Amino acid sequence: MPYWTLSFAGPLPWDELVRAAGVVLDALTAQQAEWVDEGRTPLDDPNIGSYAAFRWRLTRPDGVLSLEQEAGDGEPRDGYAYHRRFELSVPAQGLTLICNEAGYESEFRRLDLLFHSPRPADVDTIRAGLRSALGEARDRSAQADVASRNISAVMPFDEATARRWLAEAKALGPQAQGWTELLDLAAQLEGSTPELP
Repeated sequence: MPYWTLSFAGPLPWDELVRAAGVVLDALTAQQAEWVDEGRTPLDDPNIGSYAAFRWRLTRPDGVLSLEQEAGDGEPRDGYAYHRRFELSVPAQGLTLICNEAGYESEFRRLDLLFHSPRPADVDTIRAGLRSALGEARDRSAQADVASRNISAVMPFDEATARRWLAEAKALGPQAQGWTELLDLAAQLEGSTPELP
């Protein structure tokens, strides 16, 4: 099953992620419902004076959102990092969207979502929901390094979508990451290799 990636710039406060997950669920299931907040469970936090480690679970009839921030590696002098996880499950669609991140911040620096789906349309639907909730300016999904992974995954069975995503990524112009890979995909789809800048 194809593996997809979407990326949005942060910082992303936890409450904003909850709202965004709700918008994505609305778009995927064509339903609207409020989250039932099952509460945050505090976790041990070795950072003195900080209470930023927790587990948080919210549910709707059409999905489950699990948010987690656990204390990770570090030392008393410099502090301890956190391991963060975002997981949105949509059982009726067979989808689980996951993002893992680590760092000293107490919120996501960026949202790099990974998920499996046999339907490329899910990628567009989820992305549109996130753009609506988080703003188009934060969307990094068309950047060459992200787009090239999605284009590679979709090319074998949906050339029209591959060409559409390729055109959007190329329109951003040369980029430091993933540009060579994107040009290789362009050569496969378009039969020509643009010159590297």
